[in-house]
Amino acid sequence: QIATADTIKALKTLRADFNKELKEYETQRTVIKKEILKEYDNFEADYKLKIKEKIEKAVETLKDKIAFVEDDLLAKKTTLIKEYFNELCSNKKIEFLTFDQIDINITLSVADKQYKEKCIEFINKVADDLELIETQKDKTKILVEYKTSLNAARSIKTVQERKTAIEEAEHQEKQNQLNKRIQIITELGFEFSEE
Repeated sequence: QIATADTIKALKTLRADFNKELKEYETQRTVIKKEILKEYDNFEADYKLKIKEKIEKAVETLKDKIAFVEDDLLAKKTTLIKEYFNELCSNKKIEFLTFDQIDINITLSVADKQYKEKCIEFINKVADDLELIETQKDKTKILVEYKTSLNAARSIKTVQERKTAIEEAEHQEKQNQLNKRIQIITELGFEFSEE
């Protein structure tokens, strides 16, 4: 039908009839859906009680057992790597290092060999740093600084900067004392001489 001023009343009636028919279908659909879902809800309750909860409980039990074994394996692996680290330190006569300084996160998925290689690399670097420090003039002060940072270059630089700062402060203090003496002598009417 074409919408015109003459047919508009019939179109509105037709629209109302369609809306009424749709509402009846929707009511029937809702009733059918409730009936269908009632069966599904009963099935879902049985499923949760008889299957899902039992499997989830079994999974949790297995998870706990696996965690217990893995924790034990990880503890043994950590002990093994720590002992290896301490043995390397002892062989290189490096007494101040602790295992925590190497900053290794031990997991079961990484082979022991890789951790041992990291230990060797770390301790060799420290041994090389200690050899470098041994050649320095202020080796004791540098070593004290190095033990906190494990960075030879930074430790040497820090000690040198500190030494320079102390020398400059001492020089400034001597200059201040000299200036004070000159001031006192000139205030008394004398002339200052370096001799």
